Amino acid sequence: MSMNNQKPLTELESLQLISSMIQKAKGGVNRNGIGALMWGTVVALAGILSYIKAEFDISYGWFDPWLLCLLALIPQIFIVRKERLQKRLAKRHDDDVINAVWSVYGISIFMLVFYFNLVPAATEGLMAQRNLAVLLKDTATGQIIDTAFYTVYSHISLLLILFAVPTLITGIGHQNKPMLIGGILNIVLFFVTLYTNAKYDNLIAAVVAIGNWLVPGIIMRKQYLQAKHAPANV
Repeated sequence: MSMNNQKPLTELESLQLISSMIQKAKGGVNRNGIGALMWGTVVALAGILSYIKAEFDISYGWFDPWLLCLLALIPQIFIVRKERLQKRLAKRHDDDVINAVWSVYGISIFMLVFYFNLVPAATEGLMAQRNLAVLLKDTATGQIIDTAFYTVYSHISLLLILFAVPTLITGIGHQNKPMLIGGILNIVLFFVTLYTNAKYDNLIAAVVAIGNWLVPGIIMRKQYLQAKHAPANV
């Protein structure tokens, strides 16, 4: 059929077409639930594996379970890039901002995990060059017990501070009640980790991941699919 023979669209048909295109353009990585599901699963798994490692004294060798966050960072970048290429129509500016927040969050998590793993060894090396060492001392007897390894305390507490940032921004910016509640839970459990044993902090991180992202992601995904398959209203 030639262009000249095509029947012009009626006003109603035009509105329906525009509405349909807008619906297809909506539902970015943080609206369709994919990002939340991805981060919720990966962080919860990392927390559980870290707890198992501490509780049962299991060695994963060089592997730190928190490096699993890289599995979420890589798809996060590709998903945002794909969204920008395919969904320009009716794309809201705040979607770009939220996507940027989550991308920077993923990079920050990766940097923190490297910090936790590299700084202790690097610090011990620098101290050794100056003939210094951290020692454990029995305060009752005054006897030196052992050489202590330099470590970064409250890993999870620092991570929870970072976890709350994209969660609360998304919850407030998109008026996403499940994610807002998850962010508040995050803050509460951050204060809990200040008084708990480090190995249990890993389980708390898993709970935060489920409350922050996994449950809201399931809700968002369900709502997105329902809206996607619902007839367009004009």
